[in-house]
Parts: sequence; C-alpha cells; structure tokens
Amino acid sequence: MRKADPMLAVEGLNAWYGQAQALFEVSLSVGEGEPWFAFRA
Repeated sequence: MRKADPMLAVEGLNAWYGQAQALFEVSLSVGEGEPWFAFRA
C-alpha cells in the first residue's frame, strides 16, 4: 500500500534567535489525521 503524501512537510529548517542558531536542519511531516500543534512565540 502506498503511503499518502503528508499534509504538512518541512525539510532542512534552520532558525536563529538573535545571533544563536536555535534549529539545525529540522525535518518533519504530519499526515492526515495525525495530531499536531502550532505555537507562536
């Protein structure tokens, strides 16, 4: 059975907080029906 394409996918995300790198090459995917959350700083 073929796995469905994710509803949300992120690959190679890097993020900085001022001069400090906070995220290093983060990858993730969320499929349909999977629980997820979003937050805002």
